[in-house]
Amino acid sequence: MTGVEKGCGRCDNDKNCHECSTDHCNTVGLVTTQHLSCYTTQEQYHYDFCLADYGCIIKKIGPKEWEFGCGICTGSEPCYQCNTNKCNKREAYLFCYERGENGKERIALTGCAKGNCYISVDITKAGGDMATALKKYTKQGCGDCPSYTIPCRTCDTKQCNTEKFYKEKHYCLDTSGIVQECISEHKGFCYYAVINDNKGIE
Repeated sequence: MTGVEKGCGRCDNDKNCHECSTDHCNTVGLVTTQHLSCYTTQEQYHYDFCLADYGCIIKKIGPKEWEFGCGICTGSEPCYQCNTNKCNKREAYLFCYERGENGKERIALTGCAKGNCYISVDITKAGGDMATALKKYTKQGCGDCPSYTIPCRTCDTKQCNTEKFYKEKHYCLDTSGIVQECISEHKGFCYYAVINDNKGIE
């Protein structure tokens, strides 16, 4: 929480200090007109006042874990910075690509309040041809995967649900028919094994 000091007198060339000249004028209202306020939680229950030159930020610090408050985005970590009061809402940062089957990829006009984006590619409809599936049978949008039986990936950074992101993994069916995302150690292979305890006719 930003500390506040109040009293009589002039500011000493401090850009975080502001003067007024009427009785009882140095209230919190003076701070709100002079300093940026930013949310400090994703739920947007609490906010804080920022020091001069700071913006409102959302910084990713772990899988689906974000830090909210005042600051400056630096380095290579996923980070969003804005400079208007209480602008650091989660949905303001997370814009997903959206597309329906046979449609064109475009950036959604509104932020995604659901927390992640998805890209789903129906290879079965394309007869196993990946190029056709990516062109005609791909869906993108905000939220979780629409089906467990169609290869799909989710992500939680700005405009992350791209074809490139999808193609970083490969996908196989498990025994129950649900699509699973495979790890790199599988080197792009899926398997189908026949198991039969019957030894046959003797």
